[in-house]
Amino acid sequence: METNPEAAGIQEDYQEFKKFDGEYLLEQKQREDEGQVIFEFEIPSLPDSFENALLPSPAWQNQDAADDGQPEVADESQEQELQEPLSSYSCCEKYPWYHGSISLNASVRLLSSGINGSFLVRDTESSPGQRSISLRYEGRVYHYRISEDSNRKVCLNAEAKFNTLAELVHYYSVLHKGQGLITAFLYPVPKEQHPTVFPLSPEPDEWEICRTDFMIKQKIGGAQYGEVFEAMWKRCGKTVAVKTSKDPKALINFLKEAAIMKDLKHPNLVQLMGVCTREPPYYLIIELKSHGNLVDFLRSAAAAVPLLYMATQIASGMNYLENRKIIHLDLAARNCLVGDNYLVKVADFGLAVLVQDDSYSAHTGDKFAIKWTARRA
Repeated sequence: METNPEAAGIQEDYQEFKKFDGEYLLEQKQREDEGQVIFEFEIPSLPDSFENALLPSPAWQNQDAADDGQPEVADESQEQELQEPLSSYSCCEKYPWYHGSISLNASVRLLSSGINGSFLVRDTESSPGQRSISLRYEGRVYHYRISEDSNRKVCLNAEAKFNTLAELVHYYSVLHKGQGLITAFLYPVPKEQHPTVFPLSPEPDEWEICRTDFMIKQKIGGAQYGEVFEAMWKRCGKTVAVKTSKDPKALINFLKEAAIMKDLKHPNLVQLMGVCTREPPYYLIIELKSHGNLVDFLRSAAAAVPLLYMATQIASGMNYLENRKIIHLDLAARNCLVGDNYLVKVADFGLAVLVQDDSYSAHTGDKFAIKWTARRA
């Protein structure tokens, strides 16, 4: 039998913010309530506003998922809520992350057997007409308040505002570092009436591919989070490149890279063709170019190479990324692939980030290729 958190005496007592290592954190306040430890957080404000940016498609859009674990109550949770009415909320029923009128305890139960990045949107049981986002990370369930301003824009804080709730969830599925979230929104928790396995892609037949469809051949290089192999896509009879990683910790990085890549459509950017993310080793399937990376191509070229033509192609691809508010952060000759007729495509988006304005600040632990970094950086 579920316990109503409000009836059980849980109070809406949010913590104050403090700064630590350049990021806003919350000071945890621990309370006991019927044997459960409750942690409450409120998302911090951003330094600048973010509205109507061009974003990649969310990894979960129009996709149902399954939760095969045994239900259990998570040991820690937090509660924050939404202001009503939401002008565009009626269309959210079609999304797999919207669970409607489920209780706080039910949301914790659904998330307790999930993985890091599992999330859902729900109506708040104790306050009819209000809604929250529940997010799982490292065994805890965090609940964040959603608000609406006088212009009917929804937000998790006063500065990052969106026209619809779907846009808000979309944004935080790609970007979370330094934004006050414990992790990105990666996996929508399945609605109990739709027990299907959730893949990364918005359409499972298009993006999530069975690993047995690929015959791995020789290793052709390394990537930011793993190795790259030449492989034969048996179903299509096509040679492709497969980025792999056996490290479960790399799954989030794979999800981020794929979420950015799958909405990039430009002749000078390497295209994502599919993913294998249900179990390790994880695969990102990308197009393979006939002449390998630009470094090896230039070193082995037997004739004069049209360097200016190749450079303009790289600049065109980078300009496309800039217009979509994406910073590559690892542009180098080794990460540019060469095809026939001197076609060049920028590859390896393992370090790419989506930014909210015209500036980017590095975080502690960020990696940079010093040799290829602009002097002004």
